[in-house]
Amino acid sequence: VAGAAEMATLFPTTIAPDVLGSPGGSPFGPASVEFGFEVPQGSPGELEALGNGMRNAGGWFGDQLSKVQTSGRLALEAGGGWGGQASSAFSELSGHLIQTLSGNQFACDQAGIALGQLSKALEHAQQATRQALADCVRLHGEMVTQQGAANDAATRASTLEQAANNPLEH
Repeated sequence: VAGAAEMATLFPTTIAPDVLGSPGGSPFGPASVEFGFEVPQGSPGELEALGNGMRNAGGWFGDQLSKVQTSGRLALEAGGGWGGQASSAFSELSGHLIQTLSGNQFACDQAGIALGQLSKALEHAQQATRQALADCVRLHGEMVTQQGAANDAATRASTLEQAANNPLEH
């Protein structure tokens, strides 16, 4: 069974300490808060990379599981006269190791799937929020323009009303 050094190679080493951002300040830049909402912070790419690392770790645990199963089967079925307490202890320990490796494989695979889904959800939320923000900016600009036009029309109407009420002054 491979060691911790091999496991360490499964994960990227350049991942930011907090790929979802942090309340005290995001490693991905300041949050933009306009019109009462902010674009969700975080890096979908880094979440995806972590997910890939977890799936790779799941594969590594699966490989180790296969190796333990194969070597256990060979040791117990080889018929080399190995029996008694040693055979029983080996069988018990390898059974425990197989359960542990299988559980680790499943957990890593599930974590990889969850991180991949989170990456996609974060990316979608960021895109939708940015689009909503752009729509708000555009519509606010249109509203300001229409308010200006309404003010101009009101000023013209007031001027015309004054001229109509006082025809001799104009």
